[in-house]
Amino acid sequence: MAISSIHIEKGNLSFCFHNDRTKPTANSIFDDEKNEVDKNALEAIELYRKELERRMKAYTKRTGKKLQKNTITHLSAIVNLNKEHALEEVKKVADFLEETLGTKVFQIAIHRDEGHMDENGKMIKNYHAHIEFLGIDQEGRSIRRKLTRGYLINLQTQIANILQMQRGTNYTKERKKRPKRLDTYEYKEHAKRAAKQQEELKVRVKELEQRVKELEHQLKKQKGNKNYEELKKELKKLLKQAAEASPNKYNLPITTIAWNIVNSIVDEIEAEESQKNSGHPSPSFLSK
Repeated sequence: MAISSIHIEKGNLSFCFHNDRTKPTANSIFDDEKNEVDKNALEAIELYRKELERRMKAYTKRTGKKLQKNTITHLSAIVNLNKEHALEEVKKVADFLEETLGTKVFQIAIHRDEGHMDENGKMIKNYHAHIEFLGIDQEGRSIRRKLTRGYLINLQTQIANILQMQRGTNYTKERKKRPKRLDTYEYKEHAKRAAKQQEELKVRVKELEQRVKELEHQLKKQKGNKNYEELKKELKKLLKQAAEASPNKYNLPITTIAWNIVNSIVDEIEAEESQKNSGHPSPSFLSK
């Protein structure tokens, strides 16, 4: 079960296309469950622009000035979810943001197709929601200024209650050092590095598999040769290295089949040698 968490950062309208999957994402690796979105990207952006225009006018009416160009007008929240959560429950989170911040939510999406591979090669789903909302309130005031430490601490608690999830660690209350959170761009860079490492690992495993095949061939020709035992040791060492390198995405060691084949070959060679020494013939696996 996931731990409750909400993270808010500066938004970008391109997020809307990510949310409705108009824009493909590399982390979309599952297709057994459907995503949910309350508005497609174009509908969401239209609502954003209409609401922004209304709030900019309110700001000008209140101050006699135009809204500054560097004002953050779009904020984006990512909310952890569990498998059973639906759009209606995430809307309750959106309602809370609107009521407490004076914002307007213009898109909500739940993603059930993203995930990652853990250190054991198991595919883990990342259930989460995206909430896109205005960065200024009804009078054009900055919402970022309302996101004080006190508000954010209470927000984490409220989100846990709304979604009926376990709350994450309250670092302020427990006086613990908060771990560094990756923003969207840092996460993407991290994902790129991880993907590169995975590709390098695949190349390494393929090299090991090729070497295993070469040694299998040598084993067949080296029956009765004094180098036979050394070849067996080298083969097993290579297989162990490949198995430890990385399981594949199906959570199955890449060399499982190779292990079975090689063990069969080794067993057959040893059986043939044993039968030859005892004077009794035996069927040959290698001749099949």
